[in-house]
Amino acid sequence: MKRIGAALLSLVLLLSLCSCGFSYADHSEYVTLAEEGLPPLDLPADYAVTDGEVEEYLHALLLSLKRPVKDGEREYNKPARDGDVLAFYYEGYLDDGTRVTDGFSVGEGAPLEKPYLLELGSGSFPVPALEAALVGVTPSDSRLSVSGQVPAGCTVYLQCYYQEEGGPTQYLFGTGRYDLATADLTMGEGFAAALVGQTVGGFITFDIRDDFDGDGTLTTRTYSVRICYASRGEVTVRGTYPADCEDEGRAGKAVTLFVLPVFMVDYEVPPLTEETVTGKMGLFEDEPDPVTALRREARRALLLEEDRLAVFEAALWKAMEEALTYKSLPEGQIDKLADGLLAEIEEVYLYSREHLYDACVEQFGQEAMQSLDGFARASYQATEGTARELTRAEAERQVKEHLAIYAIGDYYGILPSEAETEEGAAALIEEALAYSNLSERQLLRRYGGRAYYEAEYCYGYVLAKLAVLMAGE
Repeated sequence: MKRIGAALLSLVLLLSLCSCGFSYADHSEYVTLAEEGLPPLDLPADYAVTDGEVEEYLHALLLSLKRPVKDGEREYNKPARDGDVLAFYYEGYLDDGTRVTDGFSVGEGAPLEKPYLLELGSGSFPVPALEAALVGVTPSDSRLSVSGQVPAGCTVYLQCYYQEEGGPTQYLFGTGRYDLATADLTMGEGFAAALVGQTVGGFITFDIRDDFDGDGTLTTRTYSVRICYASRGEVTVRGTYPADCEDEGRAGKAVTLFVLPVFMVDYEVPPLTEETVTGKMGLFEDEPDPVTALRREARRALLLEEDRLAVFEAALWKAMEEALTYKSLPEGQIDKLADGLLAEIEEVYLYSREHLYDACVEQFGQEAMQSLDGFARASYQATEGTARELTRAEAERQVKEHLAIYAIGDYYGILPSEAETEEGAAALIEEALAYSNLSERQLLRRYGGRAYYEAEYCYGYVLAKLAVLMAGE
Protein backbone atom coordinates (compact mmCIF):
# COMPACT_ATOMS: atom_id res chain seq x y z
CA MET A 1 0.00 0.00 0.00
CA LYS A 2 2.85 2.38 0.76
CA ARG A 3 4.25 1.84 -2.74
CA ILE A 4 0.85 2.50 -4.31
CA GLY A 5 0.45 5.68 -2.23
CA ALA A 6 3.86 6.98 -3.30
CA ALA A 7 3.09 6.23 -6.94
CA LEU A 8 -0.23 8.07 -6.71
CA LEU A 9 1.48 11.06 -5.12
CA SER A 10 4.07 11.15 -7.92
CA LEU A 11 1.29 11.00 -10.50
CA VAL A 12 -0.52 13.94 -8.89
CA LEU A 13 2.66 16.01 -8.89
CA LEU A 14 3.32 15.14 -12.54
CA LEU A 15 -0.20 16.14 -13.55
CA SER A 16 0.09 19.46 -11.71
CA LEU A 17 3.39 20.15 -13.49
CA CYS A 18 1.76 19.56 -16.86
CA SER A 19 -0.83 22.31 -16.18
CA CYS A 20 -3.75 19.91 -16.45
CA GLY A 21 -3.11 19.34 -20.11
CA PHE A 22 -3.62 22.99 -21.21
CA SER A 23 -2.20 23.78 -24.65
CA TYR A 24 -2.30 26.97 -26.72
CA ALA A 25 -2.72 24.73 -29.74
CA ASP A 26 -6.37 24.40 -28.58
CA HIS A 27 -6.85 28.11 -29.30
CA SER A 28 -10.13 27.54 -31.18
CA GLU A 29 -11.83 26.73 -27.86
CA TYR A 30 -11.13 30.26 -26.64
CA VAL A 31 -10.77 32.64 -29.57
CA THR A 32 -12.03 33.02 -33.13
CA LEU A 33 -10.61 35.04 -35.99
CA ALA A 34 -12.82 36.81 -38.53
CA GLU A 35 -13.53 34.68 -41.60
CA GLU A 36 -11.63 37.10 -43.86
CA GLY A 37 -8.65 37.12 -41.52
CA LEU A 38 -6.93 40.33 -40.50
CA PRO A 39 -7.94 43.70 -41.96
CA PRO A 40 -5.25 45.76 -43.78
CA LEU A 41 -2.62 46.97 -41.33
CA ASP A 42 -2.30 50.72 -40.78
CA LEU A 43 1.44 51.07 -41.36
CA PRO A 44 3.29 54.41 -41.78
CA ALA A 45 4.48 55.45 -45.23
CA ASP A 46 8.14 54.97 -44.34
CA TYR A 47 7.61 51.39 -43.12
CA ALA A 48 8.23 49.70 -46.48
CA VAL A 49 11.77 48.58 -47.30
CA THR A 50 13.15 50.64 -50.18
CA ASP A 51 15.45 49.44 -52.96
CA GLY A 52 18.04 51.90 -51.65
CA GLU A 53 18.04 50.23 -48.25
CA VAL A 54 18.51 46.85 -49.87
CA GLU A 55 21.49 48.13 -51.88
CA GLU A 56 23.06 49.64 -48.74
CA TYR A 57 22.57 46.34 -46.90
CA LEU A 58 24.20 44.38 -49.73
CA HIS A 59 27.06 46.88 -50.00
CA ALA A 60 27.82 46.48 -46.29
CA LEU A 61 27.73 42.71 -46.76
CA LEU A 62 30.19 42.90 -49.65
CA LEU A 63 32.46 45.23 -47.68
CA SER A 64 32.78 42.51 -45.06
CA LEU A 65 34.37 40.36 -47.78
CA LYS A 66 36.93 42.95 -48.89
CA ARG A 67 40.49 41.77 -49.26
CA PRO A 68 43.74 43.77 -49.45
CA VAL A 69 45.24 44.15 -52.91
CA LYS A 70 48.80 42.80 -53.10
CA ASP A 71 48.83 41.56 -49.52
CA GLY A 72 47.63 44.90 -48.24
CA GLU A 73 50.71 46.89 -49.33
CA ARG A 74 49.68 48.80 -52.42
CA GLU A 75 51.02 52.33 -52.07
CA TYR A 76 49.29 55.19 -53.83
CA ASN A 77 49.28 58.93 -53.45
CA LYS A 78 46.17 60.67 -52.18
CA PRO A 79 45.15 62.42 -48.98
CA ALA A 80 43.72 60.01 -46.43
CA ARG A 81 40.04 60.38 -45.61
CA ASP A 82 37.45 58.62 -43.45
CA GLY A 83 37.05 55.04 -44.60
CA ASP A 84 40.65 54.71 -45.86
CA VAL A 85 42.90 52.19 -44.17
CA LEU A 86 46.20 53.82 -43.28
CA ALA A 87 49.37 51.96 -42.31
CA PHE A 88 51.76 53.79 -39.99
CA TYR A 89 54.48 53.42 -37.41
CA TYR A 90 54.40 55.44 -34.24
CA GLU A 91 55.91 55.97 -30.85
CA GLY A 92 54.43 57.84 -27.93
CA TYR A 93 55.27 59.13 -24.49
CA LEU A 94 53.03 59.74 -21.52
CA ASP A 95 53.72 62.93 -19.59
CA ASP A 96 55.67 60.93 -17.00
CA GLY A 97 58.05 59.72 -19.71
CA THR A 98 56.58 56.23 -20.08
CA ARG A 99 57.10 55.02 -23.63
CA VAL A 100 54.20 53.57 -25.65
CA THR A 101 54.75 52.10 -29.07
CA ASP A 102 52.31 49.30 -29.79
CA GLY A 103 49.02 50.91 -28.78
CA PHE A 104 48.38 48.37 -26.05
CA SER A 105 51.36 48.13 -23.72
CA VAL A 106 52.65 50.67 -21.25
CA GLY A 107 56.15 50.48 -19.91
CA GLU A 108 59.20 50.06 -22.06
CA GLY A 109 56.96 49.14 -24.99
CA ALA A 110 58.05 47.13 -27.99
CA PRO A 111 58.72 48.17 -31.59
CA LEU A 112 56.07 47.26 -34.13
CA GLU A 113 56.90 44.21 -36.21
CA LYS A 114 54.51 45.49 -38.88
CA PRO A 115 52.85 48.87 -39.39
CA TYR A 116 49.70 49.59 -37.42
CA LEU A 117 46.64 49.39 -39.70
CA LEU A 118 43.79 51.77 -38.91
CA GLU A 119 40.54 52.51 -40.71
CA LEU A 120 40.07 56.24 -40.32
CA GLY A 121 36.72 57.14 -38.83
CA SER A 122 36.31 53.75 -37.15
CA GLY A 123 37.06 55.08 -33.67
CA SER A 124 39.15 51.99 -32.95
CA PHE A 125 42.45 53.67 -32.03
CA PRO A 126 42.91 54.12 -28.26
CA VAL A 127 43.63 57.88 -28.59
CA PRO A 128 40.75 59.52 -30.50
CA ALA A 129 42.80 62.58 -31.49
CA LEU A 130 45.08 60.47 -33.68
CA GLU A 131 42.44 59.61 -36.27
CA ALA A 132 41.44 63.25 -36.72
CA ALA A 133 45.10 64.25 -37.12
CA LEU A 134 45.66 61.71 -39.92
CA VAL A 135 42.70 62.77 -42.07
CA GLY A 136 44.11 64.68 -45.05
CA VAL A 137 47.63 63.27 -44.68
CA THR A 138 49.32 61.83 -47.79
CA PRO A 139 51.73 59.02 -46.80
CA SER A 140 54.23 59.85 -49.57
CA ASP A 141 54.25 63.58 -48.73
CA SER A 142 57.88 64.75 -48.97
CA ARG A 143 57.39 66.78 -45.79
CA LEU A 144 56.88 63.51 -43.91
CA SER A 145 58.77 60.73 -45.64
CA VAL A 146 62.24 60.76 -47.16
CA SER A 147 63.22 58.91 -50.31
CA GLY A 148 66.79 58.62 -51.49
CA GLN A 149 69.43 59.30 -48.84
CA VAL A 150 69.02 59.64 -45.09
CA PRO A 151 69.52 63.31 -44.06
CA ALA A 152 71.12 64.35 -40.79
CA GLY A 153 68.81 65.01 -37.84
CA CYS A 154 65.84 63.04 -39.18
CA THR A 155 63.94 60.15 -37.63
CA VAL A 156 64.49 56.66 -39.00
CA TYR A 157 62.60 53.40 -38.62
CA LEU A 158 64.99 50.46 -38.59
CA GLN A 159 65.10 46.71 -38.33
CA CYS A 160 68.30 46.24 -36.36
CA TYR A 161 70.57 43.32 -35.50
CA TYR A 162 73.84 43.57 -33.58
CA GLN A 163 76.62 41.28 -32.40
CA GLU A 164 79.06 42.10 -29.63
CA GLU A 165 82.60 40.73 -29.55
CA GLY A 166 82.44 37.00 -28.98
CA GLY A 167 78.68 37.09 -28.33
CA PRO A 168 75.58 35.88 -30.16
CA THR A 169 73.64 37.96 -32.67
CA GLN A 170 70.92 40.04 -31.03
CA TYR A 171 67.79 41.19 -32.87
CA LEU A 172 65.98 44.32 -31.72
CA PHE A 173 62.60 42.90 -32.59
CA GLY A 174 60.29 44.80 -34.89
CA THR A 175 60.69 48.10 -36.63
CA GLY A 176 61.97 50.60 -34.10
CA ARG A 177 61.91 54.39 -34.24
CA TYR A 178 65.23 56.19 -33.74
CA ASP A 179 65.75 59.94 -33.60
CA LEU A 180 69.22 60.51 -35.11
CA ALA A 181 69.67 63.56 -32.89
CA THR A 182 69.75 61.34 -29.79
CA ALA A 183 70.37 57.79 -31.13
CA ASP A 184 74.03 57.77 -30.07
CA LEU A 185 73.01 57.92 -26.42
CA THR A 186 71.52 54.42 -26.53
CA MET A 187 73.09 52.82 -29.62
CA GLY A 188 76.66 54.01 -29.23
CA GLU A 189 78.63 57.03 -30.42
CA GLY A 190 78.79 57.14 -34.22
CA PHE A 191 75.52 55.28 -34.81
CA ALA A 192 73.73 58.30 -36.35
CA ALA A 193 76.72 59.25 -38.48
CA ALA A 194 76.84 55.74 -39.92
CA LEU A 195 73.25 56.09 -41.17
CA VAL A 196 73.41 59.61 -42.63
CA GLY A 197 73.78 59.49 -46.39
CA GLN A 198 72.69 55.84 -46.66
CA THR A 199 69.87 54.84 -49.00
CA VAL A 200 66.39 54.56 -47.53
CA GLY A 201 65.31 50.94 -47.98
CA GLY A 202 68.89 49.72 -47.98
CA PHE A 203 70.75 47.29 -45.73
CA ILE A 204 74.10 48.24 -44.16
CA THR A 205 76.63 46.79 -41.70
CA PHE A 206 78.97 48.84 -39.54
CA ASP A 207 80.97 48.69 -36.28
CA ILE A 208 80.56 50.93 -33.23
CA ARG A 209 83.09 50.93 -30.40
CA ASP A 210 81.77 52.36 -27.15
CA ASP A 211 81.22 51.76 -23.43
CA PHE A 212 77.84 50.08 -23.88
CA ASP A 213 77.58 48.73 -20.32
CA GLY A 214 78.62 51.97 -18.61
CA ASP A 215 81.46 50.29 -16.69
CA GLY A 216 84.28 52.05 -18.50
CA THR A 217 85.09 49.09 -20.76
CA LEU A 218 85.12 49.72 -24.50
CA THR A 219 83.67 46.94 -26.66
CA THR A 220 82.89 46.66 -30.35
CA ARG A 221 79.35 46.08 -31.53
CA THR A 222 78.64 45.11 -35.15
CA TYR A 223 75.31 46.44 -36.38
CA SER A 224 73.35 45.07 -39.32
CA VAL A 225 70.57 47.51 -40.14
CA ARG A 226 67.76 47.73 -42.68
CA ILE A 227 66.60 51.33 -43.11
CA CYS A 228 62.85 50.91 -43.58
CA TYR A 229 61.72 54.54 -43.54
CA ALA A 230 63.09 57.98 -42.82
CA SER A 231 61.07 61.02 -41.84
CA ARG A 232 61.72 64.76 -41.83
CA GLY A 233 58.59 65.69 -39.94
CA GLU A 234 56.28 63.12 -38.42
CA VAL A 235 52.67 63.90 -37.56
CA THR A 236 52.75 64.90 -33.90
CA VAL A 237 49.54 64.20 -32.02
CA ARG A 238 48.68 65.38 -28.54
CA GLY A 239 45.80 63.45 -27.02
CA THR A 240 44.42 61.65 -23.99
CA TYR A 241 43.60 58.01 -23.38
CA PRO A 242 39.94 57.53 -22.36
CA ALA A 243 39.11 57.04 -18.69
CA ASP A 244 37.77 53.55 -19.42
CA CYS A 245 40.89 52.48 -21.32
CA GLU A 246 41.54 48.74 -20.98
CA ASP A 247 45.09 49.40 -19.79
CA GLU A 248 44.75 51.06 -16.38
CA GLY A 249 48.29 52.39 -16.71
CA ARG A 250 47.14 54.69 -19.54
CA ALA A 251 43.56 55.43 -18.48
CA GLY A 252 42.84 59.17 -18.49
CA LYS A 253 46.49 60.10 -19.14
CA ALA A 254 47.78 62.58 -21.71
CA VAL A 255 50.14 61.29 -24.39
CA THR A 256 52.26 62.71 -27.21
CA LEU A 257 52.40 60.48 -30.29
CA PHE A 258 54.90 60.71 -33.14
CA VAL A 259 53.34 59.13 -36.22
CA LEU A 260 54.85 58.24 -39.61
CA PRO A 261 52.21 57.23 -42.21
CA VAL A 262 53.89 54.83 -44.65
CA PHE A 263 51.18 53.67 -47.05
CA MET A 264 47.46 53.24 -47.53
CA VAL A 265 45.91 49.83 -47.95
CA ASP A 266 43.92 49.46 -51.14
CA TYR A 267 41.04 47.05 -50.67
CA GLU A 268 39.21 45.18 -53.37
CA VAL A 269 35.47 44.69 -52.75
CA PRO A 270 34.04 41.71 -54.67
CA PRO A 271 31.20 42.38 -57.10
CA LEU A 272 27.71 41.06 -56.46
CA THR A 273 27.80 38.00 -58.70
CA GLU A 274 26.67 34.39 -58.52
CA GLU A 275 30.26 33.35 -57.79
CA THR A 276 30.49 35.82 -54.88
CA VAL A 277 27.19 34.67 -53.36
CA THR A 278 27.75 30.93 -53.68
CA GLY A 279 31.54 30.85 -53.42
CA LYS A 280 32.67 33.60 -51.03
CA MET A 281 29.45 33.72 -48.97
CA GLY A 282 28.52 30.03 -49.28
CA LEU A 283 24.82 30.91 -49.75
CA PHE A 284 21.98 29.77 -52.02
CA GLU A 285 24.06 27.18 -53.84
CA ASP A 286 20.89 25.30 -54.86
CA GLU A 287 19.01 28.40 -56.06
CA PRO A 288 18.71 28.97 -59.82
CA ASP A 289 19.44 32.69 -59.30
CA PRO A 290 21.59 33.15 -56.16
CA VAL A 291 21.85 36.96 -56.55
CA THR A 292 18.06 37.39 -56.62
CA ALA A 293 17.77 35.05 -53.65
CA LEU A 294 20.28 37.18 -51.72
CA ARG A 295 18.37 40.37 -52.53
CA ARG A 296 15.18 38.72 -51.30
CA GLU A 297 16.91 37.64 -48.09
CA ALA A 298 18.30 41.15 -47.58
CA ARG A 299 14.81 42.63 -47.86
CA ARG A 300 13.50 40.12 -45.35
CA ALA A 301 16.34 40.89 -42.94
CA LEU A 302 15.51 44.60 -43.14
CA LEU A 303 11.84 43.86 -42.46
CA LEU A 304 12.85 42.04 -39.28
CA GLU A 305 15.13 44.75 -37.89
CA GLU A 306 14.06 45.62 -34.36
CA ASP A 307 12.65 49.11 -34.96
CA ARG A 308 10.72 48.17 -38.11
CA LEU A 309 9.36 44.99 -36.54
CA ALA A 310 8.12 47.01 -33.55
CA VAL A 311 6.14 49.26 -35.92
CA PHE A 312 4.62 46.18 -37.57
CA GLU A 313 3.79 44.61 -34.20
CA ALA A 314 1.91 47.72 -33.02
CA ALA A 315 -0.14 47.86 -36.23
CA LEU A 316 -0.81 44.12 -36.00
CA TRP A 317 -2.33 44.33 -32.52
CA LYS A 318 -4.54 47.23 -33.52
CA ALA A 319 -5.86 45.11 -36.41
CA MET A 320 -6.31 42.06 -34.18
CA GLU A 321 -8.56 44.00 -31.83
CA GLU A 322 -11.03 44.23 -34.73
CA ALA A 323 -10.62 40.70 -36.04
CA LEU A 324 -10.49 38.58 -32.87
CA THR A 325 -13.31 37.49 -30.58
CA TYR A 326 -12.64 35.78 -27.26
CA LYS A 327 -15.30 33.21 -26.35
CA SER A 328 -13.75 32.33 -23.00
CA LEU A 329 -10.36 32.25 -21.31
CA PRO A 330 -8.36 29.46 -19.60
CA GLU A 331 -8.74 30.86 -16.08
CA GLY A 332 -6.52 28.19 -14.51
CA GLN A 333 -3.63 29.09 -16.81
CA ILE A 334 -4.12 32.79 -16.08
CA ASP A 335 -4.13 32.17 -12.31
CA LYS A 336 -0.91 30.16 -12.47
CA LEU A 337 0.83 32.77 -14.57
CA ALA A 338 -0.42 35.56 -12.25
CA ASP A 339 0.97 33.70 -9.23
CA GLY A 340 4.29 33.31 -11.02
CA LEU A 341 4.49 37.00 -11.90
CA LEU A 342 3.68 37.97 -8.30
CA ALA A 343 6.35 35.61 -6.98
CA GLU A 344 8.79 37.26 -9.37
CA ILE A 345 7.97 40.69 -7.91
CA GLU A 346 8.41 39.39 -4.36
CA GLU A 347 11.77 37.88 -5.25
CA VAL A 348 13.00 41.15 -6.70
CA TYR A 349 11.94 43.01 -3.54
CA LEU A 350 13.63 40.55 -1.19
CA TYR A 351 16.76 40.28 -3.34
CA SER A 352 17.09 44.05 -3.53
CA ARG A 353 16.67 44.44 0.22
CA GLU A 354 19.17 41.70 1.01
CA HIS A 355 21.90 42.98 -1.30
CA LEU A 356 21.42 46.73 -1.01
CA TYR A 357 20.60 47.20 2.67
CA ASP A 358 24.14 46.86 4.06
CA ALA A 359 25.62 49.10 1.38
CA CYS A 360 23.01 51.79 2.05
CA VAL A 361 23.62 51.60 5.82
CA GLU A 362 27.24 52.63 5.17
CA GLN A 363 26.10 55.64 3.16
CA PHE A 364 22.99 56.83 5.03
CA GLY A 365 23.42 55.40 8.53
CA GLN A 366 21.67 52.63 10.48
CA GLU A 367 18.79 54.75 11.82
CA ALA A 368 17.90 56.21 8.44
CA MET A 369 17.92 52.80 6.78
CA GLN A 370 15.76 51.19 9.52
CA SER A 371 13.20 53.93 8.98
CA LEU A 372 13.37 53.53 5.20
CA ASP A 373 13.17 49.75 5.45
CA GLY A 374 10.07 49.98 7.63
CA PHE A 375 8.50 52.36 5.15
CA ALA A 376 9.34 50.03 2.25
CA ARG A 377 7.83 47.00 4.02
CA ALA A 378 4.66 48.91 4.92
CA SER A 379 4.36 50.18 1.36
CA TYR A 380 4.84 46.71 -0.07
CA GLN A 381 2.25 45.14 2.25
CA ALA A 382 -0.23 47.94 1.59
CA THR A 383 0.11 47.51 -2.16
CA GLU A 384 0.24 43.71 -2.19
CA GLY A 385 -3.46 43.58 -3.03
CA THR A 386 -2.92 46.01 -5.88
CA ALA A 387 0.07 43.99 -7.03
CA ARG A 388 -2.11 40.88 -7.25
CA GLU A 389 -4.65 42.77 -9.33
CA LEU A 390 -1.93 44.05 -11.65
CA THR A 391 -0.27 40.67 -12.10
CA ARG A 392 -3.66 39.05 -12.76
CA ALA A 393 -4.34 41.66 -15.44
CA GLU A 394 -0.88 41.19 -16.95
CA ALA A 395 -1.26 37.40 -16.92
CA GLU A 396 -4.61 37.69 -18.71
CA ARG A 397 -3.06 39.99 -21.32
CA GLN A 398 -0.23 37.54 -21.99
CA VAL A 399 -2.54 34.54 -22.25
CA LYS A 400 -4.84 36.40 -24.68
CA GLU A 401 -1.79 37.47 -26.67
CA HIS A 402 -0.56 33.88 -26.93
CA LEU A 403 -3.99 32.56 -27.92
CA ALA A 404 -4.27 35.27 -30.57
CA ILE A 405 -0.89 34.55 -32.13
CA TYR A 406 -1.69 30.83 -32.35
CA ALA A 407 -5.02 31.62 -34.02
CA ILE A 408 -3.38 33.93 -36.56
CA GLY A 409 -0.50 31.54 -37.22
CA ASP A 410 -2.98 28.72 -37.78
CA TYR A 411 -5.16 30.85 -40.11
CA TYR A 412 -2.23 31.88 -42.33
CA GLY A 413 -0.45 28.51 -42.14
CA ILE A 414 2.72 29.89 -40.56
CA LEU A 415 2.86 28.08 -37.20
CA PRO A 416 6.18 26.40 -36.37
CA SER A 417 6.32 22.62 -36.48
CA GLU A 418 6.15 20.60 -33.27
CA ALA A 419 9.89 19.92 -33.48
CA GLU A 420 10.67 23.62 -34.03
CA THR A 421 8.40 24.60 -31.14
CA GLU A 422 9.98 22.06 -28.81
CA GLU A 423 13.50 23.16 -29.73
CA GLY A 424 12.65 26.85 -29.48
CA ALA A 425 10.93 26.46 -26.10
CA ALA A 426 13.89 24.49 -24.76
CA ALA A 427 16.24 27.31 -25.76
CA LEU A 428 14.05 29.90 -23.99
CA ILE A 429 13.88 27.75 -20.85
CA GLU A 430 17.65 27.34 -20.84
CA GLU A 431 18.06 31.11 -21.19
CA ALA A 432 15.59 31.76 -18.34
CA LEU A 433 17.39 29.30 -16.06
CA ALA A 434 20.67 31.10 -16.67
CA TYR A 435 19.21 34.22 -15.03
CA SER A 436 17.25 32.47 -12.27
CA ASN A 437 17.90 30.65 -9.03
CA LEU A 438 15.02 28.28 -9.77
CA SER A 439 15.30 24.70 -10.95
CA GLU A 440 13.67 23.83 -14.26
CA ARG A 441 10.80 22.16 -12.42
CA GLN A 442 10.21 25.25 -10.28
CA LEU A 443 10.42 27.52 -13.30
CA LEU A 444 7.82 25.55 -15.25
CA ARG A 445 5.48 25.34 -12.26
CA ARG A 446 5.73 29.09 -11.78
CA TYR A 447 4.65 30.00 -15.31
CA GLY A 448 2.05 27.34 -15.89
CA GLY A 449 4.18 24.70 -17.54
CA ARG A 450 6.08 24.33 -20.79
CA ALA A 451 3.11 25.78 -22.69
CA TYR A 452 4.18 29.29 -21.66
CA TYR A 453 7.61 28.98 -23.27
CA GLU A 454 6.17 27.25 -26.33
CA ALA A 455 3.82 30.21 -26.75
CA GLU A 456 6.65 32.71 -26.27
CA TYR A 457 8.65 31.03 -29.02
CA CYS A 458 5.59 30.78 -31.26
CA TYR A 459 4.91 34.50 -30.80
CA GLY A 460 8.31 35.58 -32.17
CA TYR A 461 8.19 32.99 -34.94
CA VAL A 462 4.71 33.93 -36.21
CA LEU A 463 5.38 37.67 -35.91
CA ALA A 464 8.45 37.41 -38.15
CA LYS A 465 6.72 35.14 -40.67
CA LEU A 466 3.68 37.42 -40.82
CA ALA A 467 5.79 40.55 -41.35
CA VAL A 468 7.46 38.91 -44.34
CA LEU A 469 4.20 37.44 -45.66
CA MET A 470 2.28 40.72 -45.55
CA ALA A 471 5.14 42.55 -47.28
CA GLY A 472 4.77 40.12 -50.18
CA GLU A 473 8.20 38.61 -49.72
